[in-house]
Amino acid sequence: MVDMKPKRSLIKVYFVTILLGCWLAWDLSQADKNAPPEYPSYKVAAELDARTEATAKVAIVRSDDPELAHPRPVDDEAIDYETIEQMVRRAINLAGGLQWFISSGDMVLIKPNIVDPEEPGTGEVTDVRVVKALVKVVNEIDPGNMEIVIGEGSPRPMDYEMKYQTSRSKPCWEKLWDVCGYQELLSDPELSDINLRLSNLNGSPPENPWQDLVEVEIPGGGQALPQGGSYWIHQDVLNADAFITVR
Repeated sequence: MVDMKPKRSLIKVYFVTILLGCWLAWDLSQADKNAPPEYPSYKVAAELDARTEATAKVAIVRSDDPELAHPRPVDDEAIDYETIEQMVRRAINLAGGLQWFISSGDMVLIKPNIVDPEEPGTGEVTDVRVVKALVKVVNEIDPGNMEIVIGEGSPRPMDYEMKYQTSRSKPCWEKLWDVCGYQELLSDPELSDINLRLSNLNGSPPENPWQDLVEVEIPGGGQALPQGGSYWIHQDVLNADAFITVR
């Protein structure tokens, strides 16, 4: 008699292997269906709705620019606010001004880059003197009739945001603006006649930061698919007529 057990065992191995292969192929096919579609995080210039000749201009102004009223050496560590304001104004003029996208009565959101609670000049935050100069230039479009908001949502949490950020053991901020000098803009006598306020774009009331945020659905989901196809965005961002980012 011929022992059939080895053949039967081999058949079982083949059967299980084929079954696992079919299951793996099916699983891979389903993974593609659930993956978010490719969605570029940028657009080429030709696809931007607001693209004009002005958007393609870049202006770089050094502190030793001879066109400035009081040029200073680029390695001068004591460059004062007056020089910085001159540099900001010249850069804006060279780039075509602001009037082509900002009108009288607009709400203008200026977004500096505030990472850590560091002093200006450290490279961690946008120098507050640059933002101050920009606020003055924006207000001059129609003095007293512009609504200017300086807004930022730092990735570093404040104390009341800790429950939303489990990756950190302690808060980085007590108040978002104090260390960087931005809070002082509200009491700056040179800005006293300007409609200016600060906005924490992460939501500001400690008791309920969500009340400032609005859930916005992204058409087609886009890059928000992992978040259910929507983002929570501060109402100041949604209500602004113009945006200016300052690095």
